Amino acid sequence: MKPLFTQSYYSHVSTSCFVALLSLALGATGIAPREAAAQEDEIRVISGLGSSELLIGDLEHIVSKIADRDDSFQDNIFPNIDIFLYGVDPTKAVRLDPIFSEKNGMELQLIVPISDLDEFLNDNLDPIGIESKRDRRDRDLYELSGTVYEGWLRVLKDPEYTAMFPRKEAIPKGMGHPAKLHEEMVKKGYLLFAKLDNSKSKLETRKSAFEKMQTTSLDGIEKRPDETEKAYELRKAVLNQQLSVLQQWFVESQETVLGGKLDREKNVALTELFFSAIEKTQLQEDILRVRDEPSYFTPVETVEKSLLATRVNFMFSDDVVASLKEIYQLSETVAKEQVEEDKSVSEGEKKSRIRSAELLKEVLQQSAELGVLDAFLDIIPSGDAHTFLLGVRCQGQEQILKSIDELPASREGWKIEKDIADVEGVKIHKLDLGGKAPKALAELYGESHGIIYLAASDKAFWLAFGATAKDELSERIKAVRTAKDVKSSSVVFSMEAQVGPLVKSMNNLFNDESSVIGEMVNRRQASRAERKKEKGEDETGETEGDRPARQAAGAFLTFDWVDKVVGTMEGENDTISLLMKVNEKGEIIGTGKMHQGILKAVGVLLANFADENLQ
Repeated sequence: MKPLFTQSYYSHVSTSCFVALLSLALGATGIAPREAAAQEDEIRVISGLGSSELLIGDLEHIVSKIADRDDSFQDNIFPNIDIFLYGVDPTKAVRLDPIFSEKNGMELQLIVPISDLDEFLNDNLDPIGIESKRDRRDRDLYELSGTVYEGWLRVLKDPEYTAMFPRKEAIPKGMGHPAKLHEEMVKKGYLLFAKLDNSKSKLETRKSAFEKMQTTSLDGIEKRPDETEKAYELRKAVLNQQLSVLQQWFVESQETVLGGKLDREKNVALTELFFSAIEKTQLQEDILRVRDEPSYFTPVETVEKSLLATRVNFMFSDDVVASLKEIYQLSETVAKEQVEEDKSVSEGEKKSRIRSAELLKEVLQQSAELGVLDAFLDIIPSGDAHTFLLGVRCQGQEQILKSIDELPASREGWKIEKDIADVEGVKIHKLDLGGKAPKALAELYGESHGIIYLAASDKAFWLAFGATAKDELSERIKAVRTAKDVKSSSVVFSMEAQVGPLVKSMNNLFNDESSVIGEMVNRRQASRAERKKEKGEDETGETEGDRPARQAAGAFLTFDWVDKVVGTMEGENDTISLLMKVNEKGEIIGTGKMHQGILKAVGVLLANFADENLQ
């Protein structure tokens, strides 16, 4: 093993990682490290790590055994973990609990098991700029100060832990021991866990606490120099909508438990989820609708050996409907701005694209009123190639057909052929991209990838392309249209995917300048480069002042990992599967499994990154 790092390196890396942990709740939400006045009715999310010993063992198994990169683990990965374990008990759980309150929004409590308090304070915290001073009246209380963190630390006994928090009054003498709260998750062998139990807090309190955090988060969003006012409003509206959905699930949850662990014998990573909503809330009603009302696409069967098979049947509230409509309205405006600024297209194309944006907005707003995201997406084998199939429950079929008519005028070379087939009263239309289809798709979908089939039935929009697109699309439309006495599968979300080919295809698409996605990526990269230039940043995204502290993170963001990792999954089981289903009680039970090929790719990624950036 290489010699331990210099004090300067230790300080930079330690500070970066510690600040990253704290920013989850302090920096990311814009909440100041120190706030006044404790709240009696606080809501705690119990989240953490089974133990540092378990983390090291699982990482060693993934990197050294599955990925066969033991030198990388021993020389570069383990030393960068070990420097954070001075004075820490490696056999016990480490916690990082978000705590919500009406007054302070969201704050973070770091809870660390201790083997040697003096070593933890002097050799772990002090080198990264956190000084500790013992309270004269309370010998188990320490004031923390410095450039990294300001707050308080309390020592707890049997077992010995430290609890760090911005506010002194929130960690009083005689406080309950936090170790009791994670015993259940530790017994289940979880490496990572999170639990929210709302049985001891009021719904109104949780709502106020989350709104405080939500407001702080939105206030922290700044307008970018290259961003129009409407684009800025759209970005804020999207975040607000996402937070609103999270708020409902946070506020109206009775209990949520999420855990993940590694099965070293079978070389699979496992995830488990349990969720129950409070009785008679809107959220419980939405969940019960999934149990009782079948998805429109329930008759569409999955195909063996599919690259991707996804189903979603997710109900949402009237508040979410309203926020979605706002987003769609802003999206239309932003789309029009972008079309007007595009000098590469003709006036006729601009006019058609603007009209298409208007029609799409109308479709999306009408569809939002359904109060459900009901869809399927499959990529199925078709001989030596594949076929892409998509179905989405929607409204606004008249506008969909008008938008299909606009397609030839919106992009030079595109041609539409209407009503090429009739399946149970549903007309199928053929869009020929005229040789302008992204070349990156040919490898996965064959030479016919430039032909897209579109349809609008009374309750859905359909799309397919690839080797046998027309026949496969017709088969699924017929299955749905002729189905009788369909019963709910109670599935909220399901996915099974072969990760290697999908990641490779997406990477090729991102780097294909002939694709719309490639164009978007290039515009975003150019915009980011311009912002960095204005800020005086170097090519890694760091200024001279903060480069050492964030060098590893910047290197990761620019790390060309896809080509180096995808090949490692070839010949391996690279399947990932997720299932969230409502049981008879109205509870959501979730399971996930990640197989050896993906773990091997993760191990290679970690090893490569450590070798290139952490030596």
